[in-house]
Amino acid sequence: MSLHVDGLIAPRSSLPELLDQYKSLIKEAKGLCITTENPKSTKTPVSVQRFLKAMLDCAPPGARDYVINSILATQGDPEKLLLQANIWFNNIIIPMRASGEKTPSGITPKPDPPIQVEFTPRTVKFDELTRERDGYRTSVTRLPLIGCLDVGPEESRAYVELAHIIPWSTISRKKDADELHATWGIIQQFGGIPPSDITGRINEPFNRLVMTLDEHHSFDRFDWCLIPDPYHIPPIPHCYMVRVHEKMHGTPVDGTIVTFLDHRDPGDTTHLPDPRFLRLHAAVAGIIHMSGAAEYIAKYLQDLRETRVLATDGGTPIMTLLTVHSLNKV
Repeated sequence: MSLHVDGLIAPRSSLPELLDQYKSLIKEAKGLCITTENPKSTKTPVSVQRFLKAMLDCAPPGARDYVINSILATQGDPEKLLLQANIWFNNIIIPMRASGEKTPSGITPKPDPPIQVEFTPRTVKFDELTRERDGYRTSVTRLPLIGCLDVGPEESRAYVELAHIIPWSTISRKKDADELHATWGIIQQFGGIPPSDITGRINEPFNRLVMTLDEHHSFDRFDWCLIPDPYHIPPIPHCYMVRVHEKMHGTPVDGTIVTFLDHRDPGDTTHLPDPRFLRLHAAVAGIIHMSGAAEYIAKYLQDLRETRVLATDGGTPIMTLLTVHSLNKV
């Protein structure tokens, strides 16, 4: 793959040199830490240098040139490196991780041309279609759902939820137009996903997975992800392996091989999980854990929850904490 640098196309042979240059430039960010609108201080800052290394190492196929060019453009200026890291962190990592949370605003560069972001309502039709697609079993662990008739003698039925691969928090109505444009401008370049392919269709089956409650919660935290099956070259379409970054209650078994199939029509791939969405989810999971940002983000989102409750009820700190505890149990 050729790389575009300053309007020129760098030949393939220059890739190792460009990678060395990238690694050299990000060293200029040594000692700098990611900044956010965090309402409270945190004891676990995220190193800019470590984060930028993770951005390159975990970039989806085709996104490395975008990441490299963005860093080469800084020319090693520490302030520009910090700005670029903050833009990526606040406009793609946090919104992706903030599923079910208050979605924070970030540094919002305006894309050119403006990006159109559409919304789509949740519908029972799409929910049922997703369950039918997976044969009324969980998508990854294949546990039978409540109401599933095809159940073995040793199997118990599972209570499930429908998870989004690209979460609702990326198109939250609480975000203003500039924030939405910034997030989707980066998703388009880093994930290779045009906004028109998902933002008006976010509830359709190709962006949904059937999961147990624990699987869903840990998937949204990016404790685990699905990567293309590494044991087959070329890869088998729609075949993945579970990659566990943080073993928690409810995470599937690391290394489990998963092949998606539409049980309504095995030859139809239209409604199967979109490989681009799963690659983006896997990239973000890798970045969060490789950069050491998991604890920081969890604390950051917790602080936002507490700030939101305090702002709405005007209560004392202890009442705020009790309210947050109650909200978390809902």
